[in-house]
Amino acid sequence: MPRIRLRVLPEFTRQANANTNITARTDWERNSLVSCIFGGGLAGTATVKYSKSLEKGAESTASGVLIWKKNVSKKKNQKLISQDGTENPITIWRELGDVMTEHVTVTRINKNLEMADGKIRTLQERYKKINLSDRTKWSNQTLNFARELENMIVLARVITRGALARNESRGAHYKPDFPGPRTTPIG
Repeated sequence: MPRIRLRVLPEFTRQANANTNITARTDWERNSLVSCIFGGGLAGTATVKYSKSLEKGAESTASGVLIWKKNVSKKKNQKLISQDGTENPITIWRELGDVMTEHVTVTRINKNLEMADGKIRTLQERYKKINLSDRTKWSNQTLNFARELENMIVLARVITRGALARNESRGAHYKPDFPGPRTTPIG
């Protein structure tokens, strides 16, 4: 498997720090929706500027990396199309949406987050047994949906575990057991 390096964009880091210093009067405001939108606008502009400043673009990527990624995708698609499971991806998607809406939104209670994480792990296991109604390889929307559902489940787990680890109330997120911002460093 080829190694892919990710670099922190210097412009993005500067803009994010400037955004925090300019827009936030208190710790509670540092995570506000407006700040996220504003920072996202700055980060998007900075990303475009940074990518245009690079000496080499995507065309400089070794063809082996692209061939490898294409083969990985083909294998994943074939596996999903060939599966003869009993689970409906739409049902799993709805259940994932329900658990995230009920337990991982603005008010966060650790016991509910733990329960949500358990449910998401169960959905991950059930996902391995999905059955696609469309088994064609051309313009298969069911296959595309199933591929994205796998990513949604992973992201839902990341968000839930992150919420569970953050024992504080900050910005729009509130934990009744932890009504204020953390005063000690994490870790």
